[in-house]
Amino acid sequence: MFNFIKKLLRLSNDISDIIHNLQKIKMKLIYPTAFSVSKIFQENNMANYSVSAGPVVDADVVERRVSVSVNGVVTSKSYVSETTVFDAVSVSDNENVVLTLVDVDKSGNVSEPAVVVLSGKDTVAPSKPVDFVTAEVVAE
Repeated sequence: MFNFIKKLLRLSNDISDIIHNLQKIKMKLIYPTAFSVSKIFQENNMANYSVSAGPVVDADVVERRVSVSVNGVVTSKSYVSETTVFDAVSVSDNENVVLTLVDVDKSGNVSEPAVVVLSGKDTVAPSKPVDFVTAEVVAE
């Protein structure tokens, strides 16, 4: 799984390089903006994240698709183009999660994906133990 994540990160760097080069030659590429996740809360062995993105870049975008891959099992959901806040994602301990967002225009063209990678690692310490109760000798 680690190699898969390394490949995704390399792909993300390659996509960034391509976008930079396209900008140099003044080509336009639709690409979802500001795709991000923020931890809402963590409870027991589960962390919950909000998922959001900036508004669509191009006026002809009619659909946004979010795919969630949890340990290689992918689910997808479509949203209207105005959507900037998507369904929350829950991540359990030791789960590897890859989120992708693409925008689709009215001709059916699909943008390059925006990608966020999460790794479910428990980083929250357990609660403080209850204080010791003092004992009282009642008989000797």
